[in-house]
Amino acid sequence: DREQNLYSVPAKFGVRNALRISLLFHLVSIGILVLFYVLFQSLFSSAFMFGLGIAIIALLLIYEHKICYSDVSEAAIQKAFFTTNAVVGVCFLLALILGLFL
Repeated sequence: DREQNLYSVPAKFGVRNALRISLLFHLVSIGILVLFYVLFQSLFSSAFMFGLGIAIIALLLIYEHKICYSDVSEAAIQKAFFTTNAVVGVCFLLALILGLFL
């Protein structure tokens, strides 16, 4: 990133600190999802399915950080953040659909 003059979080703060910042934002995201569930639970025909989806998303985000903290190589970080985040997005969509229409 520095060679390309990109102002990314890892380039500015280092890889370890970027992972810590990412963990903080993921924890905030989980908190927001739980808050959304609590506030709008009555809108879901199957609140259990949406809650299950949130639990799966939380586990995926924990898995993502477990990969990164055990192996700080670029390949591990790519796998963790790009692949796992794609799965998180699909899980969120499925949780919404199943929660609303099941």
